Amino acid sequence: MNEIAGEFPKDSDGSAKVSLIGIDRSMAAWTEMMHYFKKQKTEISGILFHLEGLRSTVEKVFPDAREFVRPGFDDLNQYPGIGNT
Repeated sequence: MNEIAGEFPKDSDGSAKVSLIGIDRSMAAWTEMMHYFKKQKTEISGILFHLEGLRSTVEKVFPDAREFVRPGFDDLNQYPGIGNT
């Protein structure tokens, strides 16, 4: 059974990848918000600090997460005419 499971990517890496994408997007959004809410820079910086820590931890625990290919999301180029327009 372990031999067969070793041939497939771990589902946990896929879940971690989705989490990392969410963290990355949240960090980008909060960074953009800092431009508009200059008085809240300290609070926003704290949020970014925590998000960076979370991202770092997820990347350490799931080092292969970013390379995980999510069927239907990350491999659109293998289907002619889908996602190429």
